[in-house]
Amino acid sequence: MRLLGYLFFLGALFFHQSQAASFTHIGVRSVDQLNQVLSSERKNFLTGISSPPKGYRLPAAKIARNAVDLYRVEYESVIPEQGNRPTKAYGLLAIPKDVGGVNLPFLSYQHGTVFGKYEVPSYAFLADDKIRYDNSYETRLAVAQFAGNGYVVFAADYFGMGDSPEPEGYMVKGSHQQACVDLYLQVRDWMSTNKSISQDQLYLSGWSQGGYVTMAFLEKLEEKGIKVTAASTAAAPPDLFASFNGVIYHPRPLDAPWLASTFALSAYAFQNYYQNPNLVEYLFKPEYIPNPLNLRT
Repeated sequence: MRLLGYLFFLGALFFHQSQAASFTHIGVRSVDQLNQVLSSERKNFLTGISSPPKGYRLPAAKIARNAVDLYRVEYESVIPEQGNRPTKAYGLLAIPKDVGGVNLPFLSYQHGTVFGKYEVPSYAFLADDKIRYDNSYETRLAVAQFAGNGYVVFAADYFGMGDSPEPEGYMVKGSHQQACVDLYLQVRDWMSTNKSISQDQLYLSGWSQGGYVTMAFLEKLEEKGIKVTAASTAAAPPDLFASFNGVIYHPRPLDAPWLASTFALSAYAFQNYYQNPNLVEYLFKPEYIPNPLNLRT
């Protein structure tokens, strides 16, 4: 039985590695459109956000110099927390147009916390839903700023987001790592085979939840011996225990009012991915659980 189980595991692993991803072209953004993202869209996005501290100036956005091809990526992945159970994952790929050369820098962008299932990279440029579109601004900013200046930019939706069939995997480290590394490997191979473009340097960047995912992704790439040129984060909580501890025991006036919701998101995610069916009931009083008869929803 052990031998049979091992052979099944090897078969599943081979199946996962052998499946080609699909890259669906979803449009082109011109230089003017990208610069609109960096100017008027940026201004609108910042409207309503608290004023920066005295003396602080927002960094200037670099002007986009090339148009960008956009692709929606569908790829095979696995859930490490559940014995590498196969799943489908999704993301975005942005390729600079007419920049010349066969070696380009690659940037993997990890998005921050979003509360809508479709406020994710693979939907970030689809403007049929204003709320979803507005709340995907950070992905468009990364594409305009970097793909608009010669970088190949890609971004994973994460498991449970976008068209993923899984429940949301908020802050589930192994799954975040897997979604990112599988997208990276597929993008790298597809670019080389279909676009004759090779990776020159590899950069990682992420904001908030994406900062946590960036650090986890960096760890996984280092384990695989894949060189990363540089990684940057903003408002990242790499130590989840310390972050949640701080919110509970040392609240600050500048804390975002929605931080409490991240406790619920992570509790449900950990319950589902680590298959602990009673975790939410253990952590929260019954009156704070909206649907105690079906904790998966």
